[in-house]
Amino acid sequence: MQDRFNATGTLADLDEAIEVSHEMARSTPPGHPNRAAVLGNTGNALLIRFQRTEEMADLDKGVAAIQEAAEAIPDSSPDRPAVLSNLSVALRAKFERTGELTDLDQAVSMAREAVALTPRQHTARANRVGVLGNVLKAKFERTGELTDLDQAVSMAREAVALTPKGHSDRGGYLSSLALVLHARYAHTGSLDDLDEAVSTGRTSVADTPGQGADRARAQVNLGLALAARFERTGSVDDLDDAITLSRAALSHTADEFHGRAAALTNLSSALQQRFDLLGELSDLEAAVSAGRDAVTATPPGHTALPSHLAHLASALHARFDRSGELTDIDEAIRLQRAALAATPDGHPQRIGMLNNLSNACQKRLDHSGDSADIDEAVDLQRAAVAAVPENHPGRASVLSNLCGALQDRYRRSEDTRDLDEAIAAGRSALALVPEDQPHRATILISLGLALQQRFNYTGSPGDLDAGAAAYRSAAEMAAAPPTLRLRAARGWGSLAVLGERWTEAVQCFASATALLERVAPRSLARADQEHRLSESGGFASEATACCLQAGLPARAVELFEEARGVLLSQALDTRTDLTNLAARHPELAEKFTALRDSLEAPSQPGALGQTAASVGLTGGSSPSALPADPIPDRREKAEQLDELIAEVRMLPGFETFLLPPSADHLATAATDGPIILINVSHIRSDALIITPLGVRSPVALPNLTPDAVYDHLLQYISALEEGPGTSTETIERSEEKLTAVLQWLWDSVAGPVLEELGITSTPADDESWPRLWWCPSGLLSFLPLHAAGYHNSRFTPAPRTVLDRVVSSYTPTVRALTHARRGHADVPLGEHRTLIVTMPRTKNTPDLPGALAEAELLRELLPGPVQILRGPQANYASVLEALPQASRAHFACHASSDLLSPSSSHLALHDHETRPLTVTDIARLRLADADLAFLSACSTAQPGAVLADEAIQLSSACQLAGYRHVIGTLWSIRDRQAVDLARDVYTSLINAGSTDDAARALHTATRRLRAVWAAAPSVWAAHIHSGA
Repeated sequence: MQDRFNATGTLADLDEAIEVSHEMARSTPPGHPNRAAVLGNTGNALLIRFQRTEEMADLDKGVAAIQEAAEAIPDSSPDRPAVLSNLSVALRAKFERTGELTDLDQAVSMAREAVALTPRQHTARANRVGVLGNVLKAKFERTGELTDLDQAVSMAREAVALTPKGHSDRGGYLSSLALVLHARYAHTGSLDDLDEAVSTGRTSVADTPGQGADRARAQVNLGLALAARFERTGSVDDLDDAITLSRAALSHTADEFHGRAAALTNLSSALQQRFDLLGELSDLEAAVSAGRDAVTATPPGHTALPSHLAHLASALHARFDRSGELTDIDEAIRLQRAALAATPDGHPQRIGMLNNLSNACQKRLDHSGDSADIDEAVDLQRAAVAAVPENHPGRASVLSNLCGALQDRYRRSEDTRDLDEAIAAGRSALALVPEDQPHRATILISLGLALQQRFNYTGSPGDLDAGAAAYRSAAEMAAAPPTLRLRAARGWGSLAVLGERWTEAVQCFASATALLERVAPRSLARADQEHRLSESGGFASEATACCLQAGLPARAVELFEEARGVLLSQALDTRTDLTNLAARHPELAEKFTALRDSLEAPSQPGALGQTAASVGLTGGSSPSALPADPIPDRREKAEQLDELIAEVRMLPGFETFLLPPSADHLATAATDGPIILINVSHIRSDALIITPLGVRSPVALPNLTPDAVYDHLLQYISALEEGPGTSTETIERSEEKLTAVLQWLWDSVAGPVLEELGITSTPADDESWPRLWWCPSGLLSFLPLHAAGYHNSRFTPAPRTVLDRVVSSYTPTVRALTHARRGHADVPLGEHRTLIVTMPRTKNTPDLPGALAEAELLRELLPGPVQILRGPQANYASVLEALPQASRAHFACHASSDLLSPSSSHLALHDHETRPLTVTDIARLRLADADLAFLSACSTAQPGAVLADEAIQLSSACQLAGYRHVIGTLWSIRDRQAVDLARDVYTSLINAGSTDDAARALHTATRRLRAVWAAAPSVWAAHIHSGA
């Protein structure tokens, strides 16, 4: 019956075999020569059933039966070594469930005796030394005794040596050798052991054919070694392979593969490592899912449960860092405490658990402010340092984390003893880490920050120099993750600023700027790119200010342009004119287009981040049925595109292909009027004016401080929120607030700029109005520079208003302006179609009766064919289908501006609740004949709060889609006045015969609306023009 169970896996067959064995044992009296064999068979069958059912009674009975067999068999029996070896396996299984060290010690003793009794030439010796090696490894993991691990390696090597190539057991022995070599690397840091673990693991997988449990174990063990090598060398290919191997192992059902919980934890850990490196949220969600499944799959009391709990806690901690959900960090702390409580004193894993619990307490402190958290964090880190051996490779991480915990406590207590101890711990950690190890960057950054804090307290030049050196070393570590290098470069720059070393500061920020593309690579999902760039807020302004302090205005313009709008620049790269490349190197142009289109295709939710089933966690699928991991493929395509761009730059005439433009090149965009870059920084604030002759001397703006911008932005937001639907008195007060903001903008920004340009009065009736383009930075991007001024002065010879001196447009970057002007011929209004999308009623939003009137007005007013999509017709699919057929698009509807996730901002079409037309959707379009987009909707030109410098909003998305001119809004607009303004704009365009006058048409319409609503800037100042 047991043979049939082995063949079919049917549990009923095994149950019957056990009953028969029990009956045989009862009928075989003590002293009978067959009793030991009968008991041994009974015990083995019970252990097999335990593996399937996890019934502890089967394990206890199985161990007891085999122990009785060992007592019954004579010392001289040739079968005694086999019984002892089986007893060792049984006792180890019992230890894993109970944690009783006496069981483990007895298991080692039984295995040693079994090996001692087995001659070297015996066919079973390989199996028995393998059993001894496994149980010695288990004992090392419990006690940390390195001699046990060295002996385990020796036993594993002997098992391999005794097994000829081609033998069915050889793959398993190779896998065990790979596992113990990996364990020894983790304890000693020997890269030779790690490399051998990988090579041996690869051989074990190759030597274990089929799809059985033995192959799954080989895949898991190889995956462990590859993930460890990634951590040591930074090779992301190793990490991808580790994830692939874990997923393949998990394609086996729980009945087939009893190491399932460990495989799930390994997968969770590898996915989290890849998230930490690349930033794909789908990896992190999948890591949490796999971690939860690992805990669920582990019986209570199992010795592996604390490890699985700790790994799940680590994934939840990482998700808290990404999302800020307090429930995640609270659960992480609870799980870490449970793991620690279940791990006996002296266990090697306690060190990591203490370390992780301390880190989680520190993280929660940032939100809770509870000083008990930081005190506990420091105590836990000190306990971890005390527990970790001096020569342990993990000691550096523990010391570095202590450095961080002490710094956190110093920032709250200002006890300099904590700071001194932090620096000492950081330096001790640094001394333990090889110079080529990626983790060294983390330690350098922590040490640099501690030295920076002490410099702030003492002013010691030595701390300044040492801190800068630490940051610089981390920034220049090629093997370190780009996010860490960027953080280090900014820290280095901040110390250079503190020391007023302006030339060095420029070098620091230039290094940081060069890393931005790698921090948010094209391979990432858009939301993940935005999150990673959120850490670089204010960076461009710091870089620009340092250049000006160093007397380098042209370089200031270049870094202002390069360090802002990173995602916009990536999109513009893929929209570059390939005419010359296609003419001279058509195969490269074709390859560029194919890679570009592949990377810009709408990305599906990560195949690793949806459900347990999506990563093969349910156990019912075959490896071929598993969904493909999309992340390596997208990363490979992004790398291929980067390599292709580098290849093109090697060709004559293409040396600057897609390189950041120089200041001289940027000046060519100012042919129709100056471009005004407004830089706001704590160091200094300036207007940088670009003209066709180059970059003019900066205009100092001393009143334009970051704090002043923030205060006036709050006043501006308050004014806009107070106005609609309130009392007359409140409305008047809100308009007065908004008027005060416009006056401050004149005094602090616009007035000095126009004076520098010599634009001091209103043009005469027979004179052309001058034009300029505003390019503000940071939170200043929210404010209406085009409407700045004292509007009660509009009738004077020298009005102190922008609106009465110049026609204003906006551009997110200079390069975006150049893109808007590319190769379009001036097309008469009547020759192309206009699309009008109108939503007078939208679910869960106020009605817009003016939207229908606006649409009908434009139908009658505009020459040429007009298509109107109204109500249910104005859905996502229909609008996307209609847009490529029209040169002009007018949207009269609601819009939603998402300040925290600006790419999710959208136009509220009929089906917006299920399929919103987002910034990302619009920016992905390529509209060859697009001319004018008029977004008569709320806040369509409003940037994101965190990523203001990225210019992620509906207006800029329309520019990317191909529209030369975009009219959008900075805030919510009134329905009736929106109709009036639209009528005036289109009337002016019809009279001019071309949309090339879009900026002037909006300017004229705004002045007319102001004439009626002079005291209500919220009515007339919302609309802005962007583009050509």
